[in-house]
Order: sequence, then C-alpha cells, then structure tokens
Amino acid sequence: MKFFILLAIVAVAAAAPFTEEQLKKGQQHVKKCIGETGVSPETVAKLKGGDFSDDDEAVQCFALCFFREAQFTDASGNQNKNAIIGKLSVDKDPKAVEAAYEKCKGVTGTSPCNKAFNAYKCYRSAGLF
Repeated sequence: MKFFILLAIVAVAAAAPFTEEQLKKGQQHVKKCIGETGVSPETVAKLKGGDFSDDDEAVQCFALCFFREAQFTDASGNQNKNAIIGKLSVDKDPKAVEAAYEKCKGVTGTSPCNKAFNAYKCYRSAGLF
C-alpha cells in the first residue's frame, strides 16, 4: 500500500510544474487526503491526469480535502481568491490564473465535496492543474 501512495504522490508531483515547496506541501496534502477519504492512490493519479470517470463521493471529497488543505477553499467548498491567485501565480502567468479564477469562481455543486470537485474540473480545463 505504501508503494501505491508513493506512486500517486510521484505522479502528482511529476505532472505539475510547481515550485519545490509547493510540491512538498502538495505531497503532504495528497497523503493526508488519501487517508481521510480512502480514495486509492491509483484513483488520485487518474484524477490528476484529468480522468474524471471515478466521480463518487469519496473522490469528490478528496478534491475538497486537497483544496481545503491548500487553502483554495474552505470546508464548504467556497473558493479563496487570494490563495488561488497567489499560490498558482508562482509559476504561471498571473493574468491567466486570474482569468481562470474568474471563469471558475461561480462553480456550484450539490454538496461541498461536489462543489470542490467541479471547481477542480474547471481549473483543470483552464490549464491550471
């Protein structure tokens, strides 16, 4: 099991052009959220790759957990503009990040988990993840 968690963390880290500090924090968030939601590392790797075919409640709650840990949302799935723009602008064009935020800020859902999952899909389609 530890191998699969490590594999998922490596897959997440390799797919994102973030700073070393962001990658380290992201790895911690992934590990914590896998433990909290029970989502498999393989599912996390698929999610990171843009495969949204596994969209059950646990996967959606993984998205909420990760976004909450990154301070992109609160526990209700409400987005934090300053954290999103500030943290994602470190390695991306700030104007592109702000445009993505404007596109995705109104995303809704049937629950906090669903709302965060839908926001992740929106930001992913905007090229931020």
